[in-house]
Amino acid sequence: MPTATKCIMNGNTIDICEALILREQVGNKKANRKDYFCIECYQPVYAHRASDSTAAHFEHSKRNSDCSLSPE
Repeated sequence: MPTATKCIMNGNTIDICEALILREQVGNKKANRKDYFCIECYQPVYAHRASDSTAAHFEHSKRNSDCSLSPE
């Protein structure tokens, strides 16, 4: 499964590192979720931090079976 590491925010493509920095600057983890969109299907996505088992990435707010970047 491909992992999305870029998204669209305010008409610009940004990477996951930028999104996580912006999220921390806001001080509220949900503050700008509505501003992130998938680069393939343009549906809302949110930034996910890295964990022991996964790298940092964007996840769709709702699954989209038509998008290769959304898990089935």
